[in-house]
Amino acid sequence: MGPPKQIRVLCIGECMAELSGDGAGGYRLGFGGDSLNTALYMARLMAQAGVPDGVVNIVTGGGSTVGAALTSHPGVDLITMTGSVPTGRRIMQAAAGNLVPVSLELGGKAPFIVMDDADLDQAVAAAVTSRFMNCGQVCICAERILVHDRIHDA
Repeated sequence: MGPPKQIRVLCIGECMAELSGDGAGGYRLGFGGDSLNTALYMARLMAQAGVPDGVVNIVTGGGSTVGAALTSHPGVDLITMTGSVPTGRRIMQAAAGNLVPVSLELGGKAPFIVMDDADLDQAVAAAVTSRFMNCGQVCICAERILVHDRIHDA
């Protein structure tokens, strides 16, 4: 799963990693929210480009049904997910039974740090862009801003 703006990069990067091998294993990608339409569109583009059937599979459905089935399935070799801590816990529990490697990016609290020698106009512009780009729906957006004591009131 990935944030909407990054789904193209994630989808292309992960699918190309599979395509660079023999393609025998196939790849299943699950997405939620707004990123689903982008994923379905990317799948159509890949099919039009000649990617063989079964190499990329977009699986749709709710986490409690489809997600649970995929994360606990013995044929799944790797699970990655960007999302909440409670969902990450459920994924880890489901994957543990099959000893599947899991990579989770959970509930990010990315700090935006402004040091005392920073260009304040540039720092403010960058902080605003980081926090509000894509309506704050980016896993690396600034969740909190830490400002050096010497320039806090500047």
